[in-house]
Amino acid sequence: MRTAEKVAIVVALIGLAGTLGAAIIGSGHNPFSGPAQPQGAEPVLPQPAATKNESAPARASFAPHAPPIQISPSSEMWGEQMKLLSLNPGQKIELDGRDLYSEATTYPQSSCSGPGYIVYTWQVRQPYPEGGDLEIRSVIPQGGGNTEQLAMGAMGKATMGPCGIHVFINRGLDPMKLELRYATAVDPTP
Repeated sequence: MRTAEKVAIVVALIGLAGTLGAAIIGSGHNPFSGPAQPQGAEPVLPQPAATKNESAPARASFAPHAPPIQISPSSEMWGEQMKLLSLNPGQKIELDGRDLYSEATTYPQSSCSGPGYIVYTWQVRQPYPEGGDLEIRSVIPQGGGNTEQLAMGAMGKATMGPCGIHVFINRGLDPMKLELRYATAVDPTP
């Protein structure tokens, strides 16, 4: 076969491919995208995979941090810190005031009866805005391990003595992450 014949065949094939391509483009149908769309119809776009809960709205909110600690203006506060707790469903975590209390050299040593105390705030960060299944109980001194309910809910404020013990319990069905902001405080002496 001569070179001129080869060139003519290649040109003819290119022309045929161009004609077919133009016909496909002009018809509005892409043979690689599935069935053709009827004229004037909105194109069918790919849809995301179905989620576990189709009716739940998308959440773009973020959980706030534990609220700032607020005490009486005449009281003194020092040693503010944060602690993160993770609680599985039904799990209990004890917080011992002796581990949270911060000694300050400018104040007298505190005993279990005072004058210092621990003030704290909490916020359930996950799940949010749920998390109301958090229960906080206070161990009764000389109560043989008995407790009394101190608080229930996703956020709040409480105080405890330097020797107090508070028990955080996840009463819900989901794991919980909790932020605790705490500080040592003393009220003015009379």
